[in-house]
Amino acid sequence: MDTQGKVLREVAPARITLPQSEHPEEVLSLRVALIRDLRRVVPLQQDQEDAALLHRWDADLEQTERQWWQEGWQATAALATQMTPKLIPIVTTASTCDALENAVAEERLRNKEIIFSLRDKKLRTKRTQTFLVSLLYLLSTFLAGSGANLLTTNPPNSVGWITIALASIVYIIATLITTLIVIEGV
Repeated sequence: MDTQGKVLREVAPARITLPQSEHPEEVLSLRVALIRDLRRVVPLQQDQEDAALLHRWDADLEQTERQWWQEGWQATAALATQMTPKLIPIVTTASTCDALENAVAEERLRNKEIIFSLRDKKLRTKRTQTFLVSLLYLLSTFLAGSGANLLTTNPPNSVGWITIALASIVYIIATLITTLIVIEGV
């Protein structure tokens, strides 16, 4: 339940005994916690017979409404996809099993997975940013070296000053980006 008392999840315990084909005298005892998560909805699975009918674009129309070539015919909106709460089965072979404990453990595990995936995404972003800043520093070094070579040729080429100025600008941009990355990480 949430803070307003609204039910978020329903949990139903079940016990299933299955015969083992290799050992007919033994059975496999399973305990199941079936969780209906009312916060997450998924499309309702159609029966195969119903699905075959829905392949036609006009399957939801009456026979008299399918005559699109006649004057005065009007198109109707398609039916919305029916949704249902997501069912999450938790199966165990443990001899004792509390369905509610399993549901709580599943919720915690899902929350941890979300946290780890967000951390992983941030880490990939940081690595990409760091790599791009390194490329900017490399470009700055190349431009400064090229500018110095242009100025030391005989006769000196004044484009060298422009190249060195451009190298300085790229270096300042790389330094600012590095500072922003560090500040963002704190």
